[in-house]
Amino acid sequence: MVERFITVQEAAAQLEVHPQTVRVWLREGKLKGRLIGGRKSGYRIPASEIDRLLSPDGDSGSGDPASQC
Repeated sequence: MVERFITVQEAAAQLEVHPQTVRVWLREGKLKGRLIGGRKSGYRIPASEIDRLLSPDGDSGSGDPASQC
């Protein structure tokens, strides 16, 4: 099965956090993703990573963007 990738904005909407929080989590390694085509194209995140964070044993933090940035 082919993995589906989503943008930072899509991930932020699903996780109910600010897009900058998603970028911080990517840089910290809390969320796995790939920088496609450099900064201009941005990150792409496997949809399975969102499922992992939303699972009961996932580690999504407080979800409060102000506390994450």
